Amino acid sequence: MTKYLTIEEARATLAELNLKFSPRQMRRIAVERKLPFFPDPANGRLKIAEDELHSRYRSAQNAASKEFDNDNEPDKPRRR
Repeated sequence: MTKYLTIEEARATLAELNLKFSPRQMRRIAVERKLPFFPDPANGRLKIAEDELHSRYRSAQNAASKEFDNDNEPDKPRRR
């Protein structure tokens, strides 16, 4: 079953991954829709699915790794 996190719980989860944000930074991330937080229909508080939070950071890490590999690849001779 999916676990939904409040902004503060998401902040604690990211801190476990050694990604530290202040409470103000996390509120800004949520409000500016940098991550897919949504209002809880029951109480209106912003929430995010825990697996989505992990997935977004894993995707960002994979993209950075691919970009790094491409930037550090030796130049290949061009075919004519």
